[in-house]
Amino acid sequence: MRYSPRTVASVLDSLGGIATRAELQAQGLRHDAITMAFHYGRVLRVRRGLYARLDTAPDVLAALRLRGRLACVSALRYWGEEAPDEGVLHIAVAASASRLEAGSGVVVHWSRRPERGWRGCVDLEVARRQAASCRALSRAPG
Repeated sequence: MRYSPRTVASVLDSLGGIATRAELQAQGLRHDAITMAFHYGRVLRVRRGLYARLDTAPDVLAALRLRGRLACVSALRYWGEEAPDEGVLHIAVAASASRLEAGSGVVVHWSRRPERGWRGCVDLEVARRQAASCRALSRAPG
């Protein structure tokens, strides 16, 4: 069966909007169909082997590129909650994460256990808990 770039985008949608190449291939998509969908602008390549819908929020993409997901106040804003915007991206990563190159402008929330949520963002309850105890927020001026 031949797959068009549009079909790849549909399969990506069915997987929640973010998926690895392996997950897409497990749905029957061929390597070249996935590559073609990226080149035709039907899907975004977040980083090597990870793809997302075109309408994925920029902060979610930034977190995924750092091998994390939105956390704390960044997640609160994603979920539509009022939260301070200090111009910093808060991401959650596993305590065992390696090769993390966050740099300035990023606050990393390390977690020893998986937090609830989806691939791109922790859930609202987790984000509220993180914001209540965030050391970076307590040091922010104001």
